[in-house]
Amino acid sequence: MRRKSKEKGMPKDIVAVFDAPRYADRYTVVLDPYIWNATPGYHPMLGLSEDPDWPLGISQFSDGVPGRHLGRRISFRALPPRVQEHVIRRLKD
Repeated sequence: MRRKSKEKGMPKDIVAVFDAPRYADRYTVVLDPYIWNATPGYHPMLGLSEDPDWPLGISQFSDGVPGRHLGRRISFRALPPRVQEHVIRRLKD
């Protein structure tokens, strides 16, 4: 999965963002497998709750296959600002 076009303000590592409001890990950020050295056929992903910095929040890396099962595709800017900031911090770690 490749990004269709460079979205302004989106970190270069990110390929796509998905939103599945019914789940605890509502947001899934799909990362570039070439930058992140992923298992062939899989993309590294970051699953996030609505408030990942909260003590019971979710912010977990995994590998997976992007698709509709992750929810509706959204822009990085559609993420709440606190989630955007969290993603940028996690990608720098």
